[in-house]
Amino acid sequence: MLTDQEITVVIPTYFNLMDFKLTFNGVLSQSKTPKEIIIIDSSEDLLIQQFLEEETHTKSIEIIYLRQVKKLFPGAARNLGVSIASSRWIAFLDTKTIPDSNWLKSSLKKAISSKADVVFGKTKYKASTSFQFYLIGSTYGYYPIVTVPGTLISKNKFQETNGFNSIVRSGEDIEWKKEVSEKFYTTEIDDRESLSYSSLPRTLYKTLKKFFIYQMHGASADIQINARSLFFAIFLILITLIIPRWNSFLIGWDEHPLYIANITKIYILSITFFATVLLLLNRSVFSKLRSSPIARAIKLSIFILLLTVALRWNYIFAGFVESSSMYIPHITKTFISIIIFGTIFYRGIFFPCSHGISCKEVFPFRWVKIGVLGLLLDLVKAPGYLIGAIWRILKF
Repeated sequence: MLTDQEITVVIPTYFNLMDFKLTFNGVLSQSKTPKEIIIIDSSEDLLIQQFLEEETHTKSIEIIYLRQVKKLFPGAARNLGVSIASSRWIAFLDTKTIPDSNWLKSSLKKAISSKADVVFGKTKYKASTSFQFYLIGSTYGYYPIVTVPGTLISKNKFQETNGFNSIVRSGEDIEWKKEVSEKFYTTEIDDRESLSYSSLPRTLYKTLKKFFIYQMHGASADIQINARSLFFAIFLILITLIIPRWNSFLIGWDEHPLYIANITKIYILSITFFATVLLLLNRSVFSKLRSSPIARAIKLSIFILLLTVALRWNYIFAGFVESSSMYIPHITKTFISIIIFGTIFYRGIFFPCSHGISCKEVFPFRWVKIGVLGLLLDLVKAPGYLIGAIWRILKF
C-alpha cells in the first residue's frame, strides 16, 4: 500500500561515473530518505554497475539497477523507471544534477502543504572555468531555472500524462512540462534552488556541437507535438527564400502572366503584420506561441527578409544610381555589422546583467567574449533546428 511519504528517485544515466557518484551520494545524504532509487543505465561499460555493487552502506534504501543493452534517451529511461516504481511520489534527477541535502524534504513539504500534484525543480548552473562562465552568461544566467530534474510528481498523475517523449535526445522535458501545465494539475515550483549543475562543456567545439544536436532533436519533439505547425513553419521559411527571387529569377520579365508587382514589399508587410499581431497578443497567449515552431520560423523569416532587403536595397529602391536619395553606400556591410554588434551587445551585456550576473563581472572586457559566444550559438541553432525538422519529416 502506498503512503503519502514514500518517494522513488529515478536517475537515467549514460557513462559519467564521476558525476553519477556525486548525484548518487547526494540522494543518500537526503534529510528525507527515499524509499528506493531506480537507476536506468545505458552505458556501454560496467563502471556504474561495479560502483553500485561495491556500495555497502545503502541497505536502508532499496537500489534498483537496470542495465540497458540498447541506449535509452532520457525520456525513455524516466518512463521505464516510473513504470516499476512502488512509491506514492516520483522524483527525477539526471546524472549531472546534484541535489542538496534538503531537496526531497522541501519538495514533499511543498507538495503536501499546497496540495500540489507536481512540484517542479530548480537548477542553478555553475561555472568552474572561464569558458563555462561565458557560456552561462550568454545562455542560462545565474538565476535558477525550472527543470524536470528536481521535480516531484504524484505517480498517479504522471500516469495520466503521455509520459516523456522516448525517441528524442532533448526537448522531451520542455514538452512534458508543457503537457503537465496544460492538464491543469495543481503545480508548484520549489522555493529553493535545490539542484546544481556544474558539468557544462569546457570547449567551444563541444558547446557548438551540443547546441546543434539539441536543436535537431528539439525539432523532432516539436513535430510530434504539432506536425501541422512544423510543416507550416518549414513552408514559411522556404517561401521566404523564394519570394524575393520570384520575379527576377523564376519569372524573368514583367509581361509574364505570373509576374507579381512589388511582391517582395507585399510579403515583407504581410509577415511583419503577422509578427506584430503575435507580439500584441496578451502575455498568456504569446507565452505559448513564442517557443513554437511557427514563432521560430517567423523570427528566421524576418531575418532572411531583412537580409534580402539589405542586399537588394540599392538595386530595388535606387536603381544603383549613387546620386539617388534612396542610395545607401555599403548597406550590406552596415546591415551585417548592426546584426553582429547588436547580438553581441544583447548577449554580452543585456542578457547576463538581467539574469543575475553582476555587470561588474562582465565589464570591462568579458562581455565581448560572452557576446561572441552567444552569437556563435545563435548561428548553429537555426540550421540545427531546420535540418532536424526536415530530417524528421523525411524519416516519417
